[in-house]
Amino acid sequence: MVNSRIKAVTMDSLALAVMLVVVGILAGALFGANGTRIATSMSIVVTACVGLQVFSGNTGIVSFGPAAFMGVGAYTAGILTMSPTIQRSALPHLPTWMAGYGLSVWSSLIVAAVAGLILAGVSGLVMRRLSGSAASIATLALQIIVYTVLVATKDITRGSQTFYGVPRNTTLVVALSVAALSIAVARTFRDTRTGRAVRATREDEVAAAAVGVDV
Repeated sequence: MVNSRIKAVTMDSLALAVMLVVVGILAGALFGANGTRIATSMSIVVTACVGLQVFSGNTGIVSFGPAAFMGVGAYTAGILTMSPTIQRSALPHLPTWMAGYGLSVWSSLIVAAVAGLILAGVSGLVMRRLSGSAASIATLALQIIVYTVLVATKDITRGSQTFYGVPRNTTLVVALSVAALSIAVARTFRDTRTGRAVRATREDEVAAAAVGVDV
């Protein structure tokens, strides 16, 4: 039973990832540079939508939190990959501990993911007992708070002004790789013990609690 489930998860993940890669390659081959840009944007949107699916799709709770986590991660990656020379003119008042790294795209993505996870973990501890519309409203409030903080911290984000100087490291290969990995993680999570528990809670909280699920 376990082996068949693992096999199904693996095959589904591979099939979805292959479909995504094929579409991306075809777009680039048929439409040149324009197709490559479209495929890159498509892969980024796929990653964002899969992120929403992992929580909202499995729990049935509409969450605005992922947008806040993605915003924090985007600024983190942008600042870390920015050339120190450009950074001194674009963000002259950037705190010393955040300046001058000039990391590669993959290194910055790891740090950005950790930053998003920390925000998600801290906010999740506060909101974990909420459900339904109360949880949705709480995540909306979180998004508003994060947006306000990002706009207000002009020394780090330039506020509402253009955030320039970030190198264009998000190539089609990078975007497709991250999107394919996101699909695999989301599909795997769906059939884990936690994934099955949250889906059971989505369908019927009383029945889920009756069979031992910590609602």
